[in-house]
Amino acid sequence: MERSQVAPTVSVIIPSYNHEQYVAETLRSLEAQSFQDFEIIVVDDGSTDRTVEVIKDTFSRAQLHTQPNRGVVAARNRGVSLSQGKYLCFVDSDDVLMPQCLQRQVAVLEADPQVVLTFADAVIIDADGAVAISFDGDAPGQVVVLLLAEQLSDAAFDELNAAIAGGN
Repeated sequence: MERSQVAPTVSVIIPSYNHEQYVAETLRSLEAQSFQDFEIIVVDDGSTDRTVEVIKDTFSRAQLHTQPNRGVVAARNRGVSLSQGKYLCFVDSDDVLMPQCLQRQVAVLEADPQVVLTFADAVIIDADGAVAISFDGDAPGQVVVLLLAEQLSDAAFDELNAAIAGGN
């Protein structure tokens, strides 16, 4: 794939494995963002269900990349290697972002070059969509991490990536 002439502000990286029932909603929540200067990179990690087909059938700007099952960290790392954005945003394939999530986070990052990481509140919902657990904050969002890639050392990135993987 040829890289874009103009890099997006944000690269949204989605590792996915056997999430056919969730991934379309994840992609729809990204397409509904008020901030639109981003690319979506989905790395399917060897799903054995219909995840790849669902991604292909969902109207989205997502770039789909597949690989044999190597785990969520390998899928995220591949997404990073394919990314072009100034900032990285890691979203799991069963997450839903509130419509202003990226807009608010990019605004914080752009306003202060000393800020290298942002995150949002999280709401855990059950299969019926009812709130099961809410993590503080006035406006619930979904946990998301944005990194200023140029300012994060390889060791710090690896440590953060391992911590994120452990949280799934």
